[in-house]
Amino acid sequence: MRSKFVVCVALFGFACTASAEFSCEVPKAPDGAMMEMIAPDMTMNGIPTTIRAVHSSKSVADLITYYRNLWAPLANDKRPGSLEQSLNEWSLISTIQGDCFTTVQARMSGKGSYAIVSVIETQKLNKAKPKVESFPALPGSQVQNDFTYADGVRNARTLVITNSSDLAANVSFYKNEFSSRGWTTQIERQPEGQSVKSHVFLLKRGFEEANVVISQIKGQVQIVANLVDRP
Repeated sequence: MRSKFVVCVALFGFACTASAEFSCEVPKAPDGAMMEMIAPDMTMNGIPTTIRAVHSSKSVADLITYYRNLWAPLANDKRPGSLEQSLNEWSLISTIQGDCFTTVQARMSGKGSYAIVSVIETQKLNKAKPKVESFPALPGSQVQNDFTYADGVRNARTLVITNSSDLAANVSFYKNEFSSRGWTTQIERQPEGQSVKSHVFLLKRGFEEANVVISQIKGQVQIVANLVDRP
């Protein structure tokens, strides 16, 4: 069980996440705290996600203690109730309950604390595979991250893709590919005087907008694309 805790934290960095579509529940915030939704409709690498924030008058130590006590009944002779670690200014506490992995990461905020609470259904971790759905990519490209999210007004998507082709080949590919898909180039430039060689596109198709940055980094090309379906 301990290995699941460590692996999940390592996979997702600051925090693991959850989804309103899952059966997992977000833990109750302390009395007097305010909980708000950060991403009501988001997927991370194919995993539907919900992320919430907690604003509390408690100190970071007291907030972590609250969740430690909340999860203490989960402890048995094979596992602790929760695990804790620090990462820069953040204090993290996490637990697994059934198929649900919950992480709380907290830091000081004014006279109290601010926390990000996230939950993920662990049985879906191995089923979720990043895909370049409806987005062009050269053969051999790998999707490093694929995030989709909505704020009630617009739908957005951010992709990070890498490949071993050179910068010129990627620029030519994306220029032709976007043109064939009905996108119009608004801005195209190659920033000068930077240590990293890059090429930038700003494109439109109807109400849709796309910002694509292609960079040569450490022997490979990285493509970062931000897309929205309306301004």
